[in-house]
Amino acid sequence: MLARQHLLLHQLRPFPGRIQIPLQRHSHVLRRNLHRIHLPAEPVTVDPANIEAHRDEWLEAWTEVVLR
Repeated sequence: MLARQHLLLHQLRPFPGRIQIPLQRHSHVLRRNLHRIHLPAEPVTVDPANIEAHRDEWLEAWTEVVLR
């Protein structure tokens, strides 16, 4: 499980070209809380055809919620 948590921590690093907050400054907080990260044994998947069929509807609903 620790390897999966480490992978998640690695994925939290900012992408190049975006505003970067140094992880070193907050890494102790992340390390201290790694035991609280629970990754599902069987993640939910969505069929690509379903995504294609509902993409615009979902984006519109998401935008509505975010802009409230």
